[in-house]
Amino acid sequence: MERLDKHRGNARQVVVPLVRRDSIGASHHVLTFEFETALEAAAGQFAMVRGASWGESPFLPRPMSLLSGGKRPSILVKVVGEGTRRLAASEPGDMFSVLAPLGRPWSPCPSERTPLLVAGGVGVCPLLFLARSLTEQGHRSIALYGGRCSTDLALDEELGAESDLRLATEDGSLGVMGRVTVLLEKALAETRGRAKIYACGPEPMMAAVV
Repeated sequence: MERLDKHRGNARQVVVPLVRRDSIGASHHVLTFEFETALEAAAGQFAMVRGASWGESPFLPRPMSLLSGGKRPSILVKVVGEGTRRLAASEPGDMFSVLAPLGRPWSPCPSERTPLLVAGGVGVCPLLFLARSLTEQGHRSIALYGGRCSTDLALDEELGAESDLRLATEDGSLGVMGRVTVLLEKALAETRGRAKIYACGPEPMMAAVV
């Protein structure tokens, strides 16, 4: 049962149940919640998520990029601390406080440009949301996805279903060896300067892309 607590502009804070947890290896988990009223979210927006019965620790909600919107919005969780560990250990039926959608969505891709998505690690989450939206609009994206090793590429199959996908890992365990930015120069040459770049990932990757 959804309980509406308050509004913050377009965002709303609700208490909703977890309906599904899909584990991808030991460290990555996709959590899907059930809303009574569809969450009108766009790619690039995020949610503040916290277990409704967590008590005082961890006190602060976790900011999580949205993987989808609608009546069953989802997020991707990578276990890195106490808050994400508790998210990853949750079970269907557990209740969560969710404030969403927050943040500014990505701008549309002009019809004459090629969407070029650059994802590092869990930065794939909003970019997969974007790739699906672009597919619905008739755009075929080029996606570059990288991580330290193959287990960091949690949603590679899903992203590959929505784009022309190229992979890179620093240890060479999947795709080309190196950081995802090694793929960028070739992709830019292919698009002949007509790419619109969307990027999300660790700060060093973002600095290299910019």
